[in-house]
Amino acid sequence: MILAGYYWCMPYSPIVEKLRALRIARGLTQLQVAEAIGQTKASISQYEGGKRRPTLEALALWADALDYVLIVDLVPNGASSWVDEIAQLQPAEVAALLRLAQAIGRQGPVLSARVAGWVEGIEAAESIDD
Repeated sequence: MILAGYYWCMPYSPIVEKLRALRIARGLTQLQVAEAIGQTKASISQYEGGKRRPTLEALALWADALDYVLIVDLVPNGASSWVDEIAQLQPAEVAALLRLAQAIGRQGPVLSARVAGWVEGIEAAESIDD
């Protein structure tokens, strides 16, 4: 499993573009992805061509078929997101984060909330030390 994070916003094109690039990088056809997620080749083609918008469920299944996890992040307008923070990490830090995500596996929102609380605790402790 590889952690992939994105803003969930209109339009869906950034997510679909990434999924398309991953599909191509893995040498998979639209038909192979479609069969893996219970869609038609025409649907995948329309999603990738911007003619149709996939459901959240279809995006999650598509990501899973490519060994990724779709993560939806809801933040107030104008607020920074953890996605922004991840984008600023050094390569070694990203690698460590990916190893952590692989070790955690797909344990769902409860574990995600625990990890988020742990990170907040670390950040609070670091601010006290400063």
